[in-house]
Amino acid sequence: AIGYVSGDVDHEKIKVRTHIDEPEEKHYLKDGKHNPEYDSEMFLGRDRATLFKELPEAEVKERLRTLLHQVDTDNDKIISEMEMGEWLRNIDNKRLADDAKVVFKDMDDDKSDSITFEELSKHTFGDTVDEDIAKSEDFNKYVVREKRKFALADIDNSGTLSFDEFVTFQHPERHQHLTDVVVTDVLNEIDKNNDGFVEFPEMIGETGHTDDKEDDWVKNERKEFEKYDTNGDGKLNTSELKEWVIPDRKYIDDEVRHLLEQADTDHDGRLRISEALAHQNLLAGSKLTDYGNLNILREEL
Repeated sequence: AIGYVSGDVDHEKIKVRTHIDEPEEKHYLKDGKHNPEYDSEMFLGRDRATLFKELPEAEVKERLRTLLHQVDTDNDKIISEMEMGEWLRNIDNKRLADDAKVVFKDMDDDKSDSITFEELSKHTFGDTVDEDIAKSEDFNKYVVREKRKFALADIDNSGTLSFDEFVTFQHPERHQHLTDVVVTDVLNEIDKNNDGFVEFPEMIGETGHTDDKEDDWVKNERKEFEKYDTNGDGKLNTSELKEWVIPDRKYIDDEVRHLLEQADTDHDGRLRISEALAHQNLLAGSKLTDYGNLNILREEL
């Protein structure tokens, strides 16, 4: 969830949180080449990427062969774009769940395998909240929004969140019934003139920049703003804001295209298992080589 920030809104925090699944600027190195190290950490996770680097080459090859046959769900020895995309999404879902397990365990103070709003508040704000902050209008609006999101994530109306419900709470942008809440939250945070739109100065937090490096940052932010301002009126309406806020995991489509472009030697739009094995070094930096989780993901697919 987007954390509460007293005073001025931490726009970079909002941007990082809402664009966590689309870090385009890190997909490529400065020379424009694909960044295999980033792929390894983003799609395998640091622990799995480290494990992979320690595996003997012969073992890597055998695990890769086994993995590719699992990705090939129709057993035709060809990995289609759809099969590859589905596999990567399963890997990604597991990554999010693994991250959520750590937070869930930490918040579940009474070890009831569920999270109350009181436990959530304690771990969000601490045991006590500064009196002035607690009385502020911004803080109280934030609490109201969090309670509303908590209630929507509480599918069984138990008053607590199970682990699956907690994952929904943590990633409301992935659940249709909560996407409007996410957009409203961001709009309330950054729409300083309360006109129901987000203008460019509001998007960047009205930050002034003087040196060349910061000027470049503003230029990049303006380019991104214009990309989402589809009607060109200089401000984002709720539909346009939703496109900015809600990640659609485009990075997975990017990775699928990257693998096909590099390993599909006959350019038929499909990846033959023989082609994939011939590009073992390429796949080493891809989520397709999530070696540490073969047994778990075998059941999912």
